[in-house]
Amino acid sequence: MLQPKKTKFRRMQKGRMKGIAQRGNQLAYGSFAIKALESTWITGRQIEAARQAITRYMKREGQLWIRIFRPDKAININKPGFAEYMGKLAAVVGKEKLACIDCVTDALTKRIEFFAEMGCRASDHGLDYIPYREATKEEVNAIYQKVMKGETCTTEEAEKYQTYILIHLGKQYHRLGIAMQIHYNCLRGVNRKMNALLGPDTGYDMINTATCGGEIAALLSALNDTDECPKTI
Repeated sequence: MLQPKKTKFRRMQKGRMKGIAQRGNQLAYGSFAIKALESTWITGRQIEAARQAITRYMKREGQLWIRIFRPDKAININKPGFAEYMGKLAAVVGKEKLACIDCVTDALTKRIEFFAEMGCRASDHGLDYIPYREATKEEVNAIYQKVMKGETCTTEEAEKYQTYILIHLGKQYHRLGIAMQIHYNCLRGVNRKMNALLGPDTGYDMINTATCGGEIAALLSALNDTDECPKTI
């Protein structure tokens, strides 16, 4: 479900939970909401079960919001639709366009802060694999400018951009108390017929064979070096 199938340690360190939530306890979207009456942990299976039950009851006629921040399309610079998505992101934060990498990180920061104000406590990153390739801001900006001009970036260039953005996001999650949830090693859109009919990210995925343990360790270490590593799942 939302948790990894296997973990290094049997027991998860969950921290403390006490008191009543002071943020994210007001209705932000729609007309109705489900609100917990006491402090407790909720699992990924429970969230998914609730989503399925509500969707089934509404017979797919209404809209359902679950407050989880997922910026995958801003990270996947090497996939179709990236430039179009950046245009939408610019419009959401009140800009005509995101002209440079600083504009991108500023826009993402504003969106994370908005989600945090709405009660978001977790992010969700669905990536093919976790990259880690260090680069300067100038290099990353050049890569971003190249793609926004309609040119194709190399795998190495994409990994430099993705690493830069993931580190920035991780630091913001740490600052705002948001957990960074990563699931990877997915082969996306394997059902060509349904992918053409419904589009990407509609559930037709399968397990891939990518291995990136060293890159995950390097990414988390880079965040930990500055004491800005968020809680990570």
